Amino acid sequence: FTPAEIEGVARLALERDLWILSDEIYRALVYEGGEALSPVSLSKEVRARTAIIDGASKAFAMTGYRIGFLAAPAPLAAAVAKLHSQTTGSPNAVSQHAFEAALKTHPPEMEGMRRAFAERRDFLLAGLKQLGLPCSTPRGAFYVFPDVSAHLDGRGSVAFCEELLEAQNLVLIPGAAFGVDTHVRLSYAISQEMISEALRRLGVFLAARRAAAGRGAR
Repeated sequence: FTPAEIEGVARLALERDLWILSDEIYRALVYEGGEALSPVSLSKEVRARTAIIDGASKAFAMTGYRIGFLAAPAPLAAAVAKLHSQTTGSPNAVSQHAFEAALKTHPPEMEGMRRAFAERRDFLLAGLKQLGLPCSTPRGAFYVFPDVSAHLDGRGSVAFCEELLEAQNLVLIPGAAFGVDTHVRLSYAISQEMISEALRRLGVFLAARRAAAGRGAR
């Protein structure tokens, strides 16, 4: 979200007596020199009604450690802790110590990883453009969300992705899962070689659909 959008959410929360749940798991993966604005930085009043959820899996690439955290005003944090204690166990000690070290030191590898993601993003966007798929440039995280509406046949993005999987062994996420049935989601949290192969397979699939549509039109 842009700073203006975050500020708008904060104003609404103050006006309507609402809580803000701020998912900041991708806060370190922002491109073009941008910065992820947290609502808690806006004012004491906003901080008092904001809960942050974050974890180790994205910014620190510690997916296997299965650890995250909630940062919230003390009364809310205490209530969440009571509920949490009755629904699941604690993270293992190794994960806790490893994540503590990552938070305290911010390893230099993080910046190299962010640059690599930016390069892969640009490579993927260029490939999608060559395939004729419109796509906005993401400013953070590691996903793109191209528009495939020109290649849908009325059954939506789920059928599109199912047929792509069957034909090319390529997995995309249907935009229907995010309320936008004309799009699909791709991740670039893989090597550039794998991205290149994914683009090739997607191109073959789209060409086959165009050919089939042309035969049907005749």
